[in-house]
Amino acid sequence: MVAWLLFPENTEFAKTALRAALPRVKSSHVAEAFAASLGFRTYASSASGQKALNPSRPPLRHADNASVFEAAV
Repeated sequence: MVAWLLFPENTEFAKTALRAALPRVKSSHVAEAFAASLGFRTYASSASGQKALNPSRPPLRHADNASVFEAAV
């Protein structure tokens, strides 16, 4: 399990790393799987939720690594 501070920069870093690790999986599927692993229903909901956050106090979310790969593949 990994803990993430929900900064947009952290999310972009994670998506880039996952795309490199899963080159045959569509980018949109990787983004949706990552968002789902953080407890969001869609990537769009995670992105809009991050924009509404106070940047000085981002929430900490736990992601299950296995669920990202299972959902993306």
